[in-house]
Amino acid sequence: MSKATLIGAVFVLAACAGTDAAPPTGTLPVTADGANLRLAQVVLTQGAQEPDGSIPLVAGMPAAVNVMIARSKESAREVPVVLRLFRGSAVVRIDTTRTVGILGPSISPASPSAQFLIPAEMVNDSLSWQVEIDPAQSVADSTRVDNLLPVGAPQSLIIVHLPALDVHFVPIALATQGDVMGDVSELNAAQYLTAARAMLPTGTVTFSIGTAVSVQANFGTRPDGGDTGFWQSALADLDVARMLSNSPASTWYGIVPFPAGYTRLVHGGYSYIPSVPSDVGGGSRSAISLGFTSQFGSAYIRETVAHELGHQSGRSHAPGCGAIAPLDTLFPGALGTITTPGHDVFSWSTGLTNGARSRAGSTDDVMSYCHDVWSSPYTWSAVLKWRQASAPVATSTVRTTVTLVAGSIGRDGAVTLRPALTADAQMPADDPQGDVTVELRGASGSILRSVRVRSSALSESSGERQFIAMLRSAGSAAIEIVATTGAGASARLRRNMGPGVIAARLTASGATEITSSAGNALLVRDAASGEVLSIGWNGRVLLRNAGNWTVTVSDGVRSQRREVLMR
Repeated sequence: MSKATLIGAVFVLAACAGTDAAPPTGTLPVTADGANLRLAQVVLTQGAQEPDGSIPLVAGMPAAVNVMIARSKESAREVPVVLRLFRGSAVVRIDTTRTVGILGPSISPASPSAQFLIPAEMVNDSLSWQVEIDPAQSVADSTRVDNLLPVGAPQSLIIVHLPALDVHFVPIALATQGDVMGDVSELNAAQYLTAARAMLPTGTVTFSIGTAVSVQANFGTRPDGGDTGFWQSALADLDVARMLSNSPASTWYGIVPFPAGYTRLVHGGYSYIPSVPSDVGGGSRSAISLGFTSQFGSAYIRETVAHELGHQSGRSHAPGCGAIAPLDTLFPGALGTITTPGHDVFSWSTGLTNGARSRAGSTDDVMSYCHDVWSSPYTWSAVLKWRQASAPVATSTVRTTVTLVAGSIGRDGAVTLRPALTADAQMPADDPQGDVTVELRGASGSILRSVRVRSSALSESSGERQFIAMLRSAGSAAIEIVATTGAGASARLRRNMGPGVIAARLTASGATEITSSAGNALLVRDAASGEVLSIGWNGRVLLRNAGNWTVTVSDGVRSQRREVLMR
């Protein structure tokens, strides 16, 4: 498995009238029209910022310095602007540029007079800055006491440090559509993350490419693909694969193809909305969306990834373009726009643009259902706070035999359980704040194992929640599983007559079909790596690739393993 590393508020200083700072020495040429140049405001941003400059910078993300210069009378003459960066008293960088456009009495954050880029590697705790206009006094100016910010000592950056965002991309194959697979590889994986890195405070980002998971759910009823049932089933399968992997603390991101024969898309992606940043349990760190395809523009695909990663950071939907529940009732404004202009610092830092281009305040928020979106200061700040607390709670990396129980809680509060699967996995810690209690029980009703877990909301579902519990296996003593919510609703699983006969055959289309005669759930893993390849909750799995597989078949509560070799 290969891994690549990708390398993120803003401070506002405004010149005030009546400053008593001493002017620089030298001649002070007076303009013919008596006009004054004034360094009115300096804003440091990494993408989004509050008007009062209250959002700090993220270490390791590039920053833009937006300089607003006012002139008491309009003029198109260019003015030199200098940015000095300091570490302590030492100057470590000096950048010079010239203003663009017409300078006049009014200023706008959406149209800075000049911009500077601070590279990602320089954005850290020890850096401070100062901006000056026309230090060589080459441009006529009626007074120069207002040409420096901050006046006096340079301004130190206020920095926050974020845990690395580790994204594990997983190609999703559609078993019922010929195992057509989502397009993600080392060649294009970084492209999926460009909008997220521009619109969200990600900090350092790493990514890896995992083994494909073949989902058995149908993509939808043609011509409409990507309906709710498909996304919820595929996301649940991906989450089981994450929980049984060696990297459950990574963000698992499934990439889904758009198969032939479909012309419309109901939903472009799905994600869990976890309630605790440090949680690595079921429903905490899995998301899924459509991959690059000729039917949809690449901008839409990248924006969808940013949207789903916003859900992964605890965000609900912003109002706008028909967004459905869960809606963020605290979002400022009913239209779901960003209100305050944003700036695309990431594209400038990667050479895609020649400046940090502005996004108007009327632009829709990335958490809305609109497209051509940006992040509002509200969303940026909320994701930043979440990401600061997202370092996972340390758990044991030792693998042990567990009973995995996946379930859902409907809008009416009713609990539904899927057949339990026995597998080797890292055991997550019991969550004392969990809202679901899951028990393994013996013949007399005695509780053999018990664990509390959190359920998570789904990004496109009003009120429905899902959960995964993992308990240490109780072997042959367990005959029943009981899950109970905090509201008192419960569901039970009992052993059936047995796992049935496992059969494997080649179909006419060349796929391998694995079935259980009793219709019991099947878990197919690679025999060498242990990675999950597919789950057949209804006792049937279709796989296109040959290999040596370990097949686990459930009797509802316990499982038995079989080895299947197909060439």
